[in-house]
Amino acid sequence: MEKRIKSPNFVNIRLLEEKKQISFIQRQNAPEIIYKYRDWSKDFHKRNLEGKLYFVSASSFNDPFDSRMPMSIDLLSNNSELTNELDYLVKRINYSYETRGFPRKDVATVKDKIDFLYEYIESEFAIFCISSVRDSILMWTHYADSHKGFVIGFDTRILVSELETLHGPVNYVSEITPKNINSFKLFNAPFAKHESWYYEEEWRFIKENRDWINKEFDVSTNAIREVLLGYKMPQKHKIELIEYCKLNLPHVVIMEATLAEDRFKLEFLPLH
Repeated sequence: MEKRIKSPNFVNIRLLEEKKQISFIQRQNAPEIIYKYRDWSKDFHKRNLEGKLYFVSASSFNDPFDSRMPMSIDLLSNNSELTNELDYLVKRINYSYETRGFPRKDVATVKDKIDFLYEYIESEFAIFCISSVRDSILMWTHYADSHKGFVIGFDTRILVSELETLHGPVNYVSEITPKNINSFKLFNAPFAKHESWYYEEEWRFIKENRDWINKEFDVSTNAIREVLLGYKMPQKHKIELIEYCKLNLPHVVIMEATLAEDRFKLEFLPLH
């Protein structure tokens, strides 16, 4: 008979939840450096090394719940604070549409209002995603060409100063319940994701301006503090990236990922 792997017991789950919560609290203060995982084979990924950051809408993300907080209409309807916020946001959005020559939309039910809000966020919010960690094995796998790519470390303070956007960490939750619903603001939907994504330790920069969607915006290359080479990055690509940094980013610290001998962990060695 095939041996099955046992599911974690509730004690371990609670410990995991506590660790995630502690980690989230620690990230409320912006980390000094935040990281973008990149694929060297994609030219538009390399453009980040020129200080060019690409903003997109939530509709392009692979998470269908991104920027939408699933909650029962009954739960929302019975929360006066959120229903008042929702009414205010509908008026605000319609005013914004009217001032730009777009038709207003009359919505009456709570469901229509929340759909209207999330449609607005999807069409008007430009988002740049980045991470507060550089050593996520999953992030290197998913977003840096299975460890054959590279990671750029940006100075958070400079990004905040030069982009002038909303910014902050993503809050990871399992579900929205009567116990935690009061901690949510509807307009902050792009800063909330399901807990299955918590390993990304994501930060977001968000501009409420449809003209920013699918556009590059420049920050100074002084914002680039670190460049990390993937553990499996081909030698040819390592040489190309190192030479590029020496020529164009001489102030940047270059490091190479290695495997820890005694743990499931990536470590980084400076290249001299």
